[in-house]
Amino acid sequence: MARAADFILENATVLTQDASNPSTDSIAVAGDRILAVGPESHECMTSSTLRRDLHGSVVIPGFHDAHLHFLGAGLNLMSVPIHRAHSRESFTALIAEFSRSVKPGEWIQGGGWDEQHLDFARFPDRDWIDSATRDHPVLLYRHDGHSAVCNSLALEIAGIDRTTPHPAGGIIERDADGEATGLLKDAAILLVDRKQPDPSNAKLDKALGLAQDKLISYGITSVGDMLFDFRLLEYLEETARLGGLKLRLTGYSPILAWDQLLQKIQAGLYESDFFKLGGLKVFSDGSLGSRTALMLQAYHNDPDNVGIYDRDWQDVELVKRILCEADDMGLQVAIHAIGDRANREVLDVLQYISEQKGSRDRRYRIEHAQHVHPEDLARFGTLQAIASVQPAHILDDIPILGDLLGARAGWAYPFRSLLNGSITLALGSDWPVAEPDPVRNIHAAIHRDGFHPEQALTFDEALYAHTAAAAFASFSEGKTGRIRPGLLADMVVLDESFLGLEKMQKAPDNLVSEVFVGGQLVWERDHV
Repeated sequence: MARAADFILENATVLTQDASNPSTDSIAVAGDRILAVGPESHECMTSSTLRRDLHGSVVIPGFHDAHLHFLGAGLNLMSVPIHRAHSRESFTALIAEFSRSVKPGEWIQGGGWDEQHLDFARFPDRDWIDSATRDHPVLLYRHDGHSAVCNSLALEIAGIDRTTPHPAGGIIERDADGEATGLLKDAAILLVDRKQPDPSNAKLDKALGLAQDKLISYGITSVGDMLFDFRLLEYLEETARLGGLKLRLTGYSPILAWDQLLQKIQAGLYESDFFKLGGLKVFSDGSLGSRTALMLQAYHNDPDNVGIYDRDWQDVELVKRILCEADDMGLQVAIHAIGDRANREVLDVLQYISEQKGSRDRRYRIEHAQHVHPEDLARFGTLQAIASVQPAHILDDIPILGDLLGARAGWAYPFRSLLNGSITLALGSDWPVAEPDPVRNIHAAIHRDGFHPEQALTFDEALYAHTAAAAFASFSEGKTGRIRPGLLADMVVLDESFLGLEKMQKAPDNLVSEVFVGGQLVWERDHV
């Protein structure tokens, strides 16, 4: 007799994401694994098996968020809710209110502001914060993480004045008199950021709890964590060792911490079903919203600006050397590329590695792949590079694409062109850049708010990209991403209306009703 099932979910619409059995009506689970699907499920039933009638609800594999910033997002949840700002006055008021809960002299850091959401779309400056507090150094990131604004005290602590040169890969914005405005872009942010004390383990513990509870409530059971600080990789490794992770995490270490990572690997890196090292994360450029994405031609409304190289990419020969060493160790590479020039140059580096090291299953990842010159689209397929994309970003970029790129805006977010080239798309949110809501993300991939609908995905394609394909992107397809016997029982139960996303003009809320990780019910809508 087959192994007895602990429980069976039945009378459901199960979208397995398994091409050999795409849809069924029941799932049997034993321990942390899927035991059987479809009619075979009931062959595993005994008198002790719990049967759950789902009355037509939809069951899918747990969502994978292919690209986010796990602990950074959790820390954001503990700081100023600056994303709520809709004017200079509300921006200042939010900081002033939060500062009353912080001891004088302590840093205030957070993020989420977007000048497009303010009543007069302009970047904030230090005066906005100085009028709220002069007792705390303050550093607040734009929602994309590639610009930040700080107050006068933070500038003073960092030693930034009218004589401070732009760092490699960064910009210090100045006013007409040459004084720093408080707005910093890309690597210039580090001049201030490195003056802050590292968050304590107690603070990281709280951030961890907030982050994973939020993600699980959205049905996300696996994440690709693009780490900005090597210390966070070490913290997550130890947390996983102690059993503190509720979801599955693949971490990507910053390339500039390569020597530290080598030492960690040589000493022995802990891995489990909940934690593993994916490889290296590299930045090649900035972001469109911060006007630092690296473009082949100047910005349409800024003829002297073609964007910047990130500090990771200042020495491309060093990048090539490290990535070849990482390739020898079988590590994956995930490279951030927003602008069309950045995407082209990243493809050049990936091609170099392939030519130097020969053919193998590397699963190169290009993170974002937002603006790709049409001549470079086919190169993704040639190199078998995965496009790790964030459809919800379209909703933020639509108001600025025309001004920044002119006719080239039509090249933005080329999902259909990539998919038609047999290129794997893996969906993510880039949280905290966007809310980590897979339903909203899938809706954005389908509808694009009307922006170049010829590049839209179907419901089935977007769902696959947020489950099975995202698992493939982290070499996790042997454990997660599909509902198939033998795989981990990570599953999400949603309202039946989830099937109608293609017909909905607005993404609905609260469709997730239950979330299972390893066969354990970890979240229920009715009990939250």
